[in-house]
Amino acid sequence: MNDDSLPDTQAEPIATKSLGYLNLVFGSLFLLAVLYESGVVLAMPTFGRLMTWAQSQQQQQRDAQWSARREQFQARLAAAESDEEREVIAAEQEVFTLSDMSDPAWFGFSMSFLDDPSLRTGVMAKLGVMSVLNGLLIASGIGLIRLRRWGRSIARLSAALMLPAILGFALASVQLAPGMAERWTAELRESMFPPMPDDDETAAIDAELTLYEQGMSQLFMAVLVGTNGVLGVYPIIVLVVASRPGVRQAVAGRSARAEGQ
Repeated sequence: MNDDSLPDTQAEPIATKSLGYLNLVFGSLFLLAVLYESGVVLAMPTFGRLMTWAQSQQQQQRDAQWSARREQFQARLAAAESDEEREVIAAEQEVFTLSDMSDPAWFGFSMSFLDDPSLRTGVMAKLGVMSVLNGLLIASGIGLIRLRRWGRSIARLSAALMLPAILGFALASVQLAPGMAERWTAELRESMFPPMPDDDETAAIDAELTLYEQGMSQLFMAVLVGTNGVLGVYPIIVLVVASRPGVRQAVAGRSARAEGQ
C-alpha cells in the first residue's frame, strides 16, 4: 500500500460538525441579542414617555379630586353651626390631608438617556451589520454539519468580519457612554431631587450627583465594552477551529466524495 496516497492529516468530522452546531446556537443567540438591544434602545424612550404621561394624567386626577374634597370641607365648615361640629370637620380634613401625603410620590423616569440620535444611529448600524454576519454564521453552521467546503469558508469569513465590527462598536460605545451618563443623571436629578430651599443643600446634592455621573459613565463604559469583548471571544474560537487541518480535511474529503459520485 502506497503511503503517499493517504491524506497527510486525519480528518475531524466530529469537530467540524460540532463547530457547525455551535455556530447555529451562538449565531441564533447573538442575533436575538442584537434584536433585543435594538428594541430596548429604540422602544424604551417612547415607552418611558408614555408612562410619564400616564402618571401625569393620574396626578392631575388626584389633584382635581383633592381640590373638590377641599371645597367640600370648606363648605361644611362654613355651614357648621357649632364649634364642636367644626372641630370634627377639621379633624376629618387633617386625616384626609395626612393620608394624601402618605401616598408614594410618582417616579417619572422617561428613559430619555437612550433618546439620542447618535445612539439610535449606532444601534441601527449594529443591527444591520450583526444581523448579516450572524446570518452568515448560522448558514455556515448548516454547511459544516453537512461537511461542505463552503460552510467552512463562510464560517471563517463571518468570524473574520465580526472581529473588526465588534471592535468598532466597542469604540463607539466608549464615545457614547459619557453622554448617556449625563442624560441619566439629569433625569434622575429632575425626578428625585428637586431644587431645595437651602442653597447649601442644593450644592451638596449637585456635588454628589456629579460623582454619581462619573461613576455611571465608567459603569456604562465597562458594561458596553465588556459585552462586546465577550462577544468577540466566539469569532476567535471559530477562526481557530475552522483553520484546523483536520476540519479542512473533513470538508475537503466530503466534497471530493460528492464530486466522485
